[in-house]
Amino acid sequence: MKALADEAAIAHDRDLYPQKLFNSLGKLNLEPSGVKELLEVDLKNGKLDQMTPRQLQTTNTIYMQFDLPHFTKVIQQVFGADKSL
Repeated sequence: MKALADEAAIAHDRDLYPQKLFNSLGKLNLEPSGVKELLEVDLKNGKLDQMTPRQLQTTNTIYMQFDLPHFTKVIQQVFGADKSL
């Protein structure tokens, strides 16, 4: 029951204060932009096995909004979050 109440409270707070698309440094946030989900699909499809991070970055315009060092960190974050990849 407490978990349901917590979920409802979080949903309410997100309605009042949605996540920002960009962080304080002006960089795209992963969650609200949908980048994380796109990258998870690409990684599960083995794209990173077939190409470098720079080549992967050029396959999607949303990826190109990141500079290469930041995009590489994003890959590491997503890849590290799912050890089954």
